[in-house]
Amino acid sequence: MKAPLVLIVLALAACTERPADTTEGEAPGSGVFDPLTGTLERAADVERQVLDSAEQRRRQLEQLESP
Repeated sequence: MKAPLVLIVLALAACTERPADTTEGEAPGSGVFDPLTGTLERAADVERQVLDSAEQRRRQLEQLESP
C-alpha cells in the first residue's frame, strides 16, 4: 500500500518545475515587495517635505507676530 503512494509522490515531484533563482530582466535580490517599499520611501519623503514646510510657516508667523 505504501509503494504506490511513494511512486505517485516521486512521479509528481519529477513533473514539477523548480523556479529559477532569478528570472530574466530581474536584478538579483529584487522581490515582489520592491515597488511597495519604493512607494513607502516616496511617501516618507513627501511627509518630510510637508513637515519642513509647516515648520517654515510657523517660524514666519512667529516672526510676524513678535514686535
